[in-house]
Amino acid sequence: MVLGGSDYYGFVFGVGVPTISAFYSYNFYDHWRSFYPLYHTSYETFRLMDELIDPGFKTHQAVAQIFGEMLRRLGDEYILPIDVVAYADYIQRQFDDFKSLNISKEITNHGFSFDYLEGAITNFSIAASNFNDRLKHIDKERVLDVRKVNDQMALLDRAFLDREGLPRLNLQQRIQRHVLFAPTNEHPFPGLYTAMKIEDEELRWQSVDKQLSVLTFTIESAASTLLDVVSW
Repeated sequence: MVLGGSDYYGFVFGVGVPTISAFYSYNFYDHWRSFYPLYHTSYETFRLMDELIDPGFKTHQAVAQIFGEMLRRLGDEYILPIDVVAYADYIQRQFDDFKSLNISKEITNHGFSFDYLEGAITNFSIAASNFNDRLKHIDKERVLDVRKVNDQMALLDRAFLDREGLPRLNLQQRIQRHVLFAPTNEHPFPGLYTAMKIEDEELRWQSVDKQLSVLTFTIESAASTLLDVVSW
């Protein structure tokens, strides 16, 4: 779970570097708190952590062991353990969730169509499935073939960046370039969703037109990054 206040914000939402955040916590559904009450205060001392928060630093050790095992596996695997089909499934769920929102009906009633976006998502799903099929037949003795597919997976997130950034409702909002993920917006397709929140009607529909095009083009382009580089 990577949020807006995270130290690695720029890596995820600025330059598209895959990132993971993991920690042990209590049940958020029973006790909704942002970590423990003294987090990021002057009272958060080594003694507090050692004697009250995490006696013996056992939780710290467990998290370190989990990350250590992840790094070991990433370092030992010839083919990165990344499932691009899961990415395709996520985009499809975002599309389905967005279509269920009332604002999607407003968009279509205003004369816009989701057909091209839906087609781009379908093309990405096909490209992801074909890519996974090719992985099964990769000769691990051919170093350049292994490097090729690993680069395609590792750099996939960068294909979902819009250099101009997503719409901002005020100048206090930080620039976000990832068309699928945004820390300040939990809704599907954050750029398109934010565009619908612009108060000025003319600017709103101009932004919707642009974001719908950007989203479609970006997903279609991302699909092309998964193609075999000699299949053009």
